[in-house]
Amino acid sequence: EELERKVFDLHEDITNH
Repeated sequence: EELERKVFDLHEDITNH
């Protein structure tokens, strides 16, 4: 779902930092 994709993207951003 789009929402899950957004959450995943957010998680990746946090892990990237």
